[in-house]
Amino acid sequence: MSARISRFVHWHIFEPDARDRPAEAVVWRNGWVDASGAQIGVSVFGDDRAVTALSFEYDEFTSLDLLDALRDAGAAVSFQADYESYSEYVVTPLERETGLLTLRHICTSARSAAAQRCHNVAELRFALE
Repeated sequence: MSARISRFVHWHIFEPDARDRPAEAVVWRNGWVDASGAQIGVSVFGDDRAVTALSFEYDEFTSLDLLDALRDAGAAVSFQADYESYSEYVVTPLERETGLLTLRHICTSARSAAAQRCHNVAELRFALE
């Protein structure tokens, strides 16, 4: 099933019926957001009670742009850690629980027969243990 809920957000919905999956199963929704001519891939993960993770894939802007946009929207954002292949930030959106934001920049091999392609992935996880 595919649904368009506004002119900005489009969702492809999988496994919408609880009768077709075990109670402890992680449910996900995949879609995209149109933003000023750019497309942002979105995946939402959770259970019947709450969203536990959001994942975004984009290449039209930088991860620093994303951090600035979160701050502009009123979220508190603080640096957590920097690793070889990713960085982590603690994010607390207004009136929401705190989450851990992981940012990655992923590129295909420069020796690929096709042109090298790069994109950014941001994953925001809630219900941290």
